[in-house]
Amino acid sequence: MAITTGHRDTPTGPANFGIDYQVFSNTVPLTPGKTVRSVTLPDQPAIHLFALSIAP
Repeated sequence: MAITTGHRDTPTGPANFGIDYQVFSNTVPLTPGKTVRSVTLPDQPAIHLFALSIAP
């Protein structure tokens, strides 16, 4: 878990105050010598991608 927040953002602004939402971070290792060509995310309406980075 990366952080816990006491509300969530919706298209109309912050909502659901007083409910703890956990935000997770996930690292995906690459095989040495391979590069990232594309990223496929799950087909889920509730998934939120905050950032994507590639580090050497």
